[in-house]
Amino acid sequence: MSFTQVIGPVPYTSFQGHVIATYRRLVEVFGVPDLMPSSNGEVTTRWAIRWEDDVVATIHDYRATNCYDHALPSPEEFRELCNVAEGHEWRVTGTAVGALAHVQSAIEEHQ
Repeated sequence: MSFTQVIGPVPYTSFQGHVIATYRRLVEVFGVPDLMPSSNGEVTTRWAIRWEDDVVATIHDYRATNCYDHALPSPEEFRELCNVAEGHEWRVTGTAVGALAHVQSAIEEHQ
């Protein structure tokens, strides 16, 4: 199923689950993420994706960098740490229950 990145405001989303992937893999599949930290520092790396069925999903770090807790790595260090073989558990939110499945399918299908 085709998708595009959402630029600008994202509709309300709710937690759908997690996906394990490297930062590099997510960039390959979804393109360059939004790297602006959220106002509370909880999110520093985010992809917002809209699928052709109008489901919107976000894939993001959550409370993973020093923007949230000074004991954690910087956003840049975090992204590099996420490139280890086993990847990172990224949080997925969406506008519909199918959002997590869309994200997982896109990662699996992109070769």
